[in-house]
This record gives sequence, C-alpha cells and structure tokens, in this order.
Amino acid sequence: MRIALGVEYAGTHFCGWQLQQGVRTVQACVEEALGRVADHPVRVACAGRTDTAVHALGQVVHFDTAAERRPRSWVFGANTYLPPDVSVRWAQPVAEAIKERIGKAAYDIALKNGGIELVPFEVMRGRSWKNAFVLLDEAQNCTAAEIKTFLTRIGEDCTMVINGDSEPAGIMAFCFEQLGYIHASHI
Repeated sequence: MRIALGVEYAGTHFCGWQLQQGVRTVQACVEEALGRVADHPVRVACAGRTDTAVHALGQVVHFDTAAERRPRSWVFGANTYLPPDVSVRWAQPVAEAIKERIGKAAYDIALKNGGIELVPFEVMRGRSWKNAFVLLDEAQNCTAAEIKTFLTRIGEDCTMVINGDSEPAGIMAFCFEQLGYIHASHI
C-alpha cells in the first residue's frame, strides 16, 4: 500500500530534506520514525526538497508498506518517534483501487492532468465537487461532524462512495442516522 503524508518541520537544525551521510536530515528522521511504526525499513519519496535551515509547512511525501495501519495511526505513531522540530500532519492511503479499476496508465495520465485529485480530509475545508466521483476512504475515523462537512461539499452530478470499517461500534451507521440518512449499502 502507498501512503501519502503531509510533513512540516523547522529546518534550523537540519542539513536539508534529503538523506546525507554524517549529517542530520529530515528524510532520515521521517524514515526512522515510519520504520518503527511499520516494523520494517521505510524509504520515503518526496515531491521536492529543501536546503539547509529551510522550513516546510506542507511537504508531501509518500512511502510503500505492507503494514496495515489506520491513517491516524501513521500520524500519531510517527509523531511519537519524531523529534520536536518535525511533525506529520496527515496521512492518506493512495487509492490503489482506482489503479486496479482504470489501469495504471490511465491513472497516471489522469493524475498528471488533474482528472484525479487526492485530497486529504484535513484540507478539504472550503472545497466542493461538481460532476465528480468522490471517494471518502477510512470513514470510520471521521466524526459525525466531519461526515456532515464531507456530505455538504458534494455538488451536482456527483457519485459518492463512503468506505470504511463498520466498527468501532457502528460509528458510520450512527453518523448517517444522526444526519438523517436512512439507507446506506453495506457490502
């Protein structure tokens, strides 16, 4: 499974993002922390990098793992092992199911040209969709208020899929009941 992470850090005491021998780097700290959470060595890929003493508020990285963890577990677990000047802000599985359905080549093209957009739930505020297929994955980790926020962002001609475990304690069914939705498919 591929997991995307939002990372922020104060770069004052780092020699940049990228791994380097004999110096402290953000990548080394993040990989060590994620490796402890995954119980295996982890290599992260980064969309860019920073130089010595440069800060980042929204660095996006990804890594591949066979370890199954909930997104919040990756965040809390990594932050447990990270130094105070580095923080994982969000984690989101990259939807492998989409690749399987439309094919890797079509997925890569759609991602590149903006036909597919991966949006972490935490940064969805103020966004809405129209004429889109919208997938909310790991919905069991959302509160009723977050589900309500998500549902109010759906515009015209949208297909919506909400996916997640029915546990803990049927939280998804509870959320839908509280929001007035009386029918949801359970597969």
